[in-house]
Amino acid sequence: MSIRIKKIDFNNKNDSRILESALKNWFKDPKELNLVEPRLHYPFNLKKWEAISYRNSNAESFTLINNKWVIGIGSIIYSKDFKSGKILHIYIDLNYR
Repeated sequence: MSIRIKKIDFNNKNDSRILESALKNWFKDPKELNLVEPRLHYPFNLKKWEAISYRNSNAESFTLINNKWVIGIGSIIYSKDFKSGKILHIYIDLNYR
């Protein structure tokens, strides 16, 4: 198994399309969505996901890729002074946990 990390951007249309597909698949179960983002309601909506967590933030997001498939996502939101940050939305596909 060869897993690599790739930085992604929600503003990039191709990245956004790929993420939406993976996230919709992962969050078919409302409990999984609530675990990762309790401010969102089922069914999953990428635009709301972005608006709640990523608009006007210093966020960097990363995916874990295995054989061209997204198997995980994670984000870091940095403080305005970039001296600290918080980890946000860590999620690994059920088959890879």
